[in-house]
Amino acid sequence: MRTDTSKAMRLIKAGLLGGALAMAMPASADAAADGGQDSPFKLQGFLTVVGGQVLSGSLDRPLVTFPNVDDKYHCPCYIADFANAGVYTKHLSFGPESHAGAQIDYTMLPYLTLTAQAIVRGNFPTPDLQWAYLDYKFDSHWNVHAGRQRIPLYYYSDFQDIGLAYPWISPPPEVYGWEATNYNGVSVRYHGLMGDISTSASIYGGDEVVHNDRFTRLLFSFDTTVKWHQIVGGNVEFNEGPWTLRSNIIHTKVTWNGPNSYDGGNWNQLTFQKMLAYGVTLNYDADSWFVLSEWDKQIRNNYVGGYTEKSPVWTLGGGMRFGPWTPFVNYSHYGDHYTYANLSNYPQTVYPNGGWSATLRYDIGSTSAVKVQYDSYWDQSLGSVFSGDAKVLRVSFDHVF
Repeated sequence: MRTDTSKAMRLIKAGLLGGALAMAMPASADAAADGGQDSPFKLQGFLTVVGGQVLSGSLDRPLVTFPNVDDKYHCPCYIADFANAGVYTKHLSFGPESHAGAQIDYTMLPYLTLTAQAIVRGNFPTPDLQWAYLDYKFDSHWNVHAGRQRIPLYYYSDFQDIGLAYPWISPPPEVYGWEATNYNGVSVRYHGLMGDISTSASIYGGDEVVHNDRFTRLLFSFDTTVKWHQIVGGNVEFNEGPWTLRSNIIHTKVTWNGPNSYDGGNWNQLTFQKMLAYGVTLNYDADSWFVLSEWDKQIRNNYVGGYTEKSPVWTLGGGMRFGPWTPFVNYSHYGDHYTYANLSNYPQTVYPNGGWSATLRYDIGSTSAVKVQYDSYWDQSLGSVFSGDAKVLRVSFDHVF
């Protein structure tokens, strides 16, 4: 039998693939009032509080050095969450990664459910609507989601905000984080068995428009609009005993409306790209010890800039469980590089960065956990655009209810 920690992580993941926190919840007041009958409403939530600071770093300057940029962060610093602009500096802060969310599931009919989820983040107190979709069940294997959903670009994408579901304080930023994380569209999903192998798969399509996304705001202080349109993707996952294998692929057109100059010029440039991303996850969980790995690659062809951007990323980690204690060590790498059509004018540019982390997790029952994590990050990108080298210490508390 698996340990309580392993069970909790697997239950959360299984539930969130359907847009819910699959944790044992107390009966609602409505159900009690109905004499024990199940209420059509299910309210669940999650909380993550993270405090951290940079202990040392290689830079002593603003994070962004482009002209006309009103930079908010002074390095030494560390970007822990690109998608939500979670940046730590030498001062202790609880804002970059702390967040709380609530999710409601309303069963309208036995085969039709409405799901909505909103999140408030420490640096951005305005609630973000992450999920808002209808779930139509054809049978015990097939269902359709229509509405706002998370782009399943990575293994942890669907439940990335649930800190209790993984051993890190947050998934490695070298792998996780782009300007768009959600989409509005339709997904068709399958869950079933192939012999002894549990199988889940989905295909999806839609669009997303993000005004002044937080990822881009790390670099620019002016208004931008990013559009991911004609999104088409799919993924398949197999689980058998301790093994989990997942593969994914996505194709989309990307337009970025912003300036083509940092010191003047045309402030309404439209950049057009096509993006292809694909990846593989292979995990092994043997109760007392486990290994997590993920490899992804994104390819963006920029037809205005005349270059191709290739971003191979990977992460590999392992941990052991001693009752409620879980020590975990991880290494991640980001290998972004640009190849220009006219190499005589623009040589190939590379932006490698990565780092290792050591995490100690303590589970308080099945619904809470405390973690301490030390990160050693290196940045060999041109101009140290990813914050430079940094040593970081963070402490977190995760809870679901």
